[in-house]
Parts: sequence; C-alpha cells; structure tokens
Amino acid sequence: MHQNRHVDFRRGRRLGKYDHLIELYGFRWHSELDIRSIKQTLGLDHVRCKSPSMVRKELWMTLLAYNLIRTTALYVPEVLRAEGN
Repeated sequence: MHQNRHVDFRRGRRLGKYDHLIELYGFRWHSELDIRSIKQTLGLDHVRCKSPSMVRKELWMTLLAYNLIRTTALYVPEVLRAEGN
C-alpha cells in the first residue's frame, strides 16, 4: 500500500496527511505578520484613499519613496568615501 506522504527535510521527519496544510498555514501566518509590519513601518496601517485605484497608487508611491530613501542611504557612505570625507 502506497502512502502519499511528504518529507520535511528541515526536521528530518515524515509529514502526516494534514501536516503540509499546517505548514502552509504557518507560512501564510508569518507572511501576514510581515505585511503588517511593513505597513506600519511605511505608515500604511491607515490608508487615506477610498477607491481601490487610489489605494493602489498610494501603495506604489509609498513603496517608491521608501526604495528611493533606502537606495540613497545605501550610496551616501560610498559617495562620501569617494570624496575623501
């Protein structure tokens, strides 16, 4: 009789019939926590727009601004080093 079971290589044990669903739910839970943290960090925990298209625009503009700030912060030490400061 063939059993349809998966192996969890990280823990070195066989997964039961529903263990893979439990593991997927855990991944989803951590993803939700990460998204919540990002929203709070970027000030998106309260969206000011009402229409879905404007919410998308607000999200993309916030992510763009965040990435520009992080990129600038990444290269400032390199520029200062090149100038000899």
